[in-house]
Amino acid sequence: MRSLLRCVVVIAGLAGLSAPVMSAPDFDAGRPGWTSVELGASKFLMTGRARVTLEELPASQLAGELRSPPAGVPVAPGERILRMRNVASLAGQRTDMTLLLDPATAATLQIQLRDSGRRYRQRILRFTDIGAWHWTVKPAAYGEKALEPQAWTNRSEGMRPYGKLTGTGAVTDATALVYGAAAAPLAKPGDRFGLQVYSRRRMHNVVAEHAGFIEVNADYMEKRAGQPVRRKGRIKALNLQISGAQSPDGDDDDERVTLLGLSGALSLALDPVTRAPLQLTGDAPIVGRVTFRLKAVTLR
Repeated sequence: MRSLLRCVVVIAGLAGLSAPVMSAPDFDAGRPGWTSVELGASKFLMTGRARVTLEELPASQLAGELRSPPAGVPVAPGERILRMRNVASLAGQRTDMTLLLDPATAATLQIQLRDSGRRYRQRILRFTDIGAWHWTVKPAAYGEKALEPQAWTNRSEGMRPYGKLTGTGAVTDATALVYGAAAAPLAKPGDRFGLQVYSRRRMHNVVAEHAGFIEVNADYMEKRAGQPVRRKGRIKALNLQISGAQSPDGDDDDERVTLLGLSGALSLALDPVTRAPLQLTGDAPIVGRVTFRLKAVTLR
């Protein structure tokens, strides 16, 4: 963000487009020029916040965190693992999620999340060749909500099958799209990649495409070594959009991918130099169309 004259990337996947989908996306964990971003949104009385961090580590350092499910073959890590954390709040719901990803494919190895607000739960999902094995704990009664998850008594576990895989790319969680957008080549209009996003017990075929130019308003703090700098102004942006197609065995009600609490026709805008997300637009419950805008970024 050495200059406010930037291009922005918006990812787009439209089922049925004739352009070829990249069968083996070349994700590069060194491509994102940021380690954390903070985004905010407000509409009427609704406010939303999200903070996303990226950290690439040797697989040996995180091996002890990966669980062994009793069924399925767990997705094995390579030499490196990307730890991605997303802490988000929207419409009275707060989620703290940590994903362990393969940085080369954006495949999800494991997710650990904790929800509070309108819904309380703690869950670990270990991705395998046939589905995601879950370990879940919830409060069994209202009085347990004030306790730590270790004291919650509603416990369950089991395999959640993917169903038939009909898409392109690795199986992953929707939150990994933020990393995929930052780490994919997307060098010219028409470049695209596919991921199979597992969400709400359904598989969604998601395609991301580089699509053109727009202008966006930016107002955020840029942090590096030294004093934070405010960046404010009109930015020339490179346009894309995200869209997820439901697999044939899914239900119509679960047709949409949800990213940071937003669904529908998703638009994600990136700075092409640092690949920081400048804004994310989608549909929020009750209030309709909402845009998360970049509030702060920490650069490498």
